[in-house]
Amino acid sequence: MTLLACGQGGPECAPGAAASGGVCLGSDGGHDGGDAGAGDGGDAGSVDAGCPDGDNFDPATGACVSACNPTGLLHDQPLLVGAATRHYMLQVPGSYTCDGGTAFPLLVDFHGTWGGSESDHGEEYYALDGLLEVSTARRFIVARPRSLFSNEGGTNIYRWDQNPGDLARNANFARQLVKHLSALYRIDPARVYAMGFSSGTNMTAQFLADSPQVFRGYGFVGGGVFSGEAPASVHLDGPPVPRMYGVSGYRDYLFESEEALLALLEAHQYPRDHYFERTDSNGHELYGWHYDEAFAWIDEGARPDAGTPSAEWSAESVPGTDDLIALADDRDGGFVAAASGGALYRRDASATWTLAARLTTAGGGRPAFSGVCILPSGVGIGVGESAVARTEDRGASWSLDAGIPAFVPGFFDPPFINAVGCSADQIQAIGYWDAAHSGDGLQWTATTAMALGGGFAAQGAQVKSNGAGTWIASGYYNYLARSTDGVTFTALSPPATAQSVQWLMGIAPAPAGHWWVAGEAGTILASSDDGLTWSDQSVASVDDLYAIGFFDAQRGLAVGTHGAAFLTVNGGAEWTDVSVGRDGFLGDVAWLDAHTVLAVGAGGLALVRHVP
Repeated sequence: MTLLACGQGGPECAPGAAASGGVCLGSDGGHDGGDAGAGDGGDAGSVDAGCPDGDNFDPATGACVSACNPTGLLHDQPLLVGAATRHYMLQVPGSYTCDGGTAFPLLVDFHGTWGGSESDHGEEYYALDGLLEVSTARRFIVARPRSLFSNEGGTNIYRWDQNPGDLARNANFARQLVKHLSALYRIDPARVYAMGFSSGTNMTAQFLADSPQVFRGYGFVGGGVFSGEAPASVHLDGPPVPRMYGVSGYRDYLFESEEALLALLEAHQYPRDHYFERTDSNGHELYGWHYDEAFAWIDEGARPDAGTPSAEWSAESVPGTDDLIALADDRDGGFVAAASGGALYRRDASATWTLAARLTTAGGGRPAFSGVCILPSGVGIGVGESAVARTEDRGASWSLDAGIPAFVPGFFDPPFINAVGCSADQIQAIGYWDAAHSGDGLQWTATTAMALGGGFAAQGAQVKSNGAGTWIASGYYNYLARSTDGVTFTALSPPATAQSVQWLMGIAPAPAGHWWVAGEAGTILASSDDGLTWSDQSVASVDDLYAIGFFDAQRGLAVGTHGAAFLTVNGGAEWTDVSVGRDGFLGDVAWLDAHTVLAVGAGGLALVRHVP
C-alpha cells in the first residue's frame, strides 16, 4: 500500500511515489476516473413496527437488523448504498452493552489519501492505534468509511474527491452510514460528529451545508476546504451551535486550506469561540493526541488550560501575539524571529523586542513565516507557505522577494518552503518536493541530489550548517540527509528505534562534529561523528519536538508542542523535563550564553531560563 497525503491543485500520483516515500497532491475534483462503482442511495424509509422483538428497522438498507451487535475492531464492513457496496472500518468500545446502557457518541472519521487496493484497508492506516486508544478511554464509537478511487499511473488512488461527483456520492454514503449504525447500536443523535485528515478535512467540510445538521461537531486535521470545493452553503443550525477543532501545522502544506475554512466560517458569522484552533509547527501528519483534544472539545467543550509559565521561566515582553515560530542569530548580538500573520520580529542585545515588519502578499494574504536565517553580510531570508521575505540589514527591515523557483515540476509554483539555513556564505532552503541553495538569496540553484528517488524530492522540515562545511537536513518519513558542499545530500539511516518516526524536525549543530535532531513523540537523535551515524536519545513523551539547540557539546534544550521542553547538561546522556507550563507550542530555542536559554512560541511567548 502506498500512503499519500492530499492537497489541492496537484498532479496525478506518479508510480515512483511509493518507492520514494513521495506524496501526491490532491485533486481539484477534475480527475476523469469514472464513477468507480459509486451509487446514490436515498433514505430507505421510516421505522417499521413489523420487525421482530430484538431487531431494529434500518432505514439505510430497508431491512430489520439485530439490535445486539459485536464490539471491538471490525474490519471491511459492507454497506449497500444505491447500487454500490461501500466499506468502512468500525470500532465499538468493549464498554458498550447492547441493552440496559446509555447511548454512545459516534465519530465518523474520514481518512487521508492513500494508494493501493481494496484489500489494503487503507482507511485503517493513519494514527489508528491512537484513535482506538482515545475511543476506548472516552467511550465513543468510531467509523472510518472508505473513499472511492481511480487509477493514476498504475496505482489506485483513494481520495474523497478523486472522481467527478465523488464528494456528493461520499456525503450520501456517510449519511446512510450514520443511519445504518444508529440501527445497529444505541447512538446519541445529539453526539454524532465528523472528523477528517488531509483529503478527509475537505470531505468533512461538505457536511456544513446539511440542513438539518447530521453532525453536531467537526474536527479538521491537516487541511480544511480545498480550492473550488467549498460547500455550496453553510447551515450551522442550533442550538447548540456545533463546536469545531482544527489544526494544521505551520510546516503543513495544507495550512492554507485551514485558513480557507476559517474564512468561510467567518463569512457565515460562525462564532469564533466555538472553534478550537490548535497552532503548532508540525508538518502534514495525524496523531492520536489530535483525537483526544478534538473529541474533548467537540463533545464536552473542554480544552487544556492555557496555564502560566513555571517559576523557572521568565517571560519577556513581545509587542504582539503572533506565534513565534523560528529564531535566527542576526550576527550582531541579537535575534530575528519568524512569526505568523506575516510578521518578523527582532530581539536586540538588551532583550528588547520590536516588530520589524508585517508583510502582505499581492493576494492580500499574510503568510506564516516558519524559517529564517541571516548571513554574516546581513542579508537574510524568511520563508513560509510559498512566500519569501528578504532583508539586507540584519532583519531591521524586510520586503517580499520574488521567491524561490519550483525546481520539481508539477507541484507548488512557487514552492512551499518550510525552512532556511545559513552558513558563512550559503543559504539552503527546503520544503515540500523542492530544495535549493543560494549565495545571496537572489539567485537560486536546485539541490537535486536531495531527491529520494522516482523524481520526488524530500519533504523537508529543517536544514542547518555547523559552520565547518557540513549540512544536515530533516523531514518526512524519518528523512535525514548530510552534505559537505550544500549541493549533494546523501540520505542517512536513523537508528532502528526511530525508523517508525514520520517527522524529524529540529536540528542543532555543536562543536567538534556533534549534532542533534528532534522529532515527533519525544524523538531525539544524536551524532558525534559529524552526522555520519546516529544514536537514539529519545525521551518518554507523547509531545512532538519542533526545535533543538545546543550551546556546546553538553548543554542543550529541545522544545515542542504543549509547552514541552527537555534540558540536558551532559550531552544528552540525561534529559530533564523542564516544560514551561503553558499549553501553546514552543517553536524554537536559542542559547544566549552558557547559562541562559531562550525559547519562543505560541501567542508571542518568549521565555528565558537560567541553567546552572
